[in-house]
Amino acid sequence: MSEPKDDIQLLQASIDPDDDSYFRLLVNGKYIKYITVAAEVYEEDDMCFAPSLIPLLPPFPEGNWNDGYIAKQPDSGKPHFQRTVQTKFPEVQRAWHDVSFNYLDLELGKKLRTNVYEARVTGSQEAVIAKFARFSWEIDNIDKECVAYHWINNSDIGPKFLGNIVEEDRVIGFVIERIADARPAETGDYGVCKRLLLRLHSKGIIHGDINKHNFLVSGTRTVLIDFDCARRTADKKAMKAEMTSLKDQLANRKNATSLPASNASRFTRVMPNHLATSSDEYFLRPAFLDLVYRTRPSLTLLKNPFRWDDVVDTVSIEEELSRVELVILR
Repeated sequence: MSEPKDDIQLLQASIDPDDDSYFRLLVNGKYIKYITVAAEVYEEDDMCFAPSLIPLLPPFPEGNWNDGYIAKQPDSGKPHFQRTVQTKFPEVQRAWHDVSFNYLDLELGKKLRTNVYEARVTGSQEAVIAKFARFSWEIDNIDKECVAYHWINNSDIGPKFLGNIVEEDRVIGFVIERIADARPAETGDYGVCKRLLLRLHSKGIIHGDINKHNFLVSGTRTVLIDFDCARRTADKKAMKAEMTSLKDQLANRKNATSLPASNASRFTRVMPNHLATSSDEYFLRPAFLDLVYRTRPSLTLLKNPFRWDDVVDTVSIEEELSRVELVILR
């Protein structure tokens, strides 16, 4: 007996037309399952749109499993579950907060970045920010960021850390305070951003990614976010270099990004007008991808390894294309 298709919800996906694609699904409102689909099993457009994909999935096998692999049957060519297993997926190893929130108790709202959402805990009206690993390859960055929030706990350098996000028995993310009416820093905020960065450096910590969008300004309060590149160090030269780059970062000038180019193969942001939607995820349409490469020829090296799984709402295509050197690494 299989699960009814109406009880399957696509949560997140990572699509690759030339290799395995990955899906995070909610079954019967309480079971999270991770499905890998082999290349050429489904059309790319179908995988990018939940109402098309879900009816095409083969019947879900019974039993206690959370990890399945779909491939074509050798004889008929029809999709089938080649295997289903109970996998112990990686988790955040350095969780430190006493409070935990069950992922299924979070009501996710507006998507802010790839794995960052406005959210509410079921039964509460207070808006918070939830950040979590959708897939196993994102756990390491979440782990690093959890540690960094421990380093700055109760310092008001970043938003208040409210607790861990748990999926079944493993920590996959965290919840932080939502900064109301926040905006990215601008050049006029240089003074307050400099003082904030000095406070971070005084704790022996380098942020590692001080682009303007990682400073949130709300009234008289300014905080830093996105600490996955943060590290402890006594290197004064590295701190000085980070501080020296601050003006260019706030001005959003080209080449201001401090993230390593090795991360560039996975993420980019694009306009929703040029996207196909699937659940709360957006996926880059191939036609728009071609437009990006024609407009920004420097990105052609990213075409082969590119995965179409990270997009964000922006105000205009012109703005987005002007920012692509910065956001391609987010």
